Amino acid sequence: LENWPPQYQINPETKKPVGFAVDIMEAVGRLSNIEIKYEVFREWPKLNKALREKRIDVIPNMGIIPEREKFFNYTNPIETTTIRFFIRKTSTNIKTTDDIKGRFVSVVDTNKGRFLMEERGWKNLKIYQSFDEALMSLISGVSDTFVYPDPPFRNILRQYGLSERVEVLGKPLLEVKRAIAVHKDDSALIKRLDVAVSKLMNSAEYNTIYTRWY
Repeated sequence: LENWPPQYQINPETKKPVGFAVDIMEAVGRLSNIEIKYEVFREWPKLNKALREKRIDVIPNMGIIPEREKFFNYTNPIETTTIRFFIRKTSTNIKTTDDIKGRFVSVVDTNKGRFLMEERGWKNLKIYQSFDEALMSLISGVSDTFVYPDPPFRNILRQYGLSERVEVLGKPLLEVKRAIAVHKDDSALIKRLDVAVSKLMNSAEYNTIYTRWY
């Protein structure tokens, strides 16, 4: 993904992908003797669709959720993240999660935040194709809260200089494990990658990569 730090982003000088997921994928590629060629996508829905249609072979870092397991297989987890509510700091009438009942919530299509709110029967969802659209909906007041994975959300806010405009509301809604994903039909590739992931997770190299980005 073009801009989803700390997992994915493009180095402005080299124009090449960098990030936690990229470092993990490079290490896994080396351990499994697989050459990696990257294709960059701007939005998660298009990236998901590309793997579903087998136009790409691997997504280096993706949340393991039931809605995706119908189409994708995963290696063992390489990290965990949390999904949370975010609100504008200027929202004087929202103090707890009870205060957002019935309000408009921004979510990104194919993200677990959307599925989570639909599972809860939330009626006032504003579904966007990109993170930027959903964030602007929150900042502008079109929506009252935004449900999204925590680390990427905070990193992109810092990147945009908007950290002082948004804050976390309440406790995490869900913890999600993340892993390397391949198409459901590609059983040979997932086995090969999973052996490499197991080796990496038990190595000092994983600790070095994790510390570098977190």
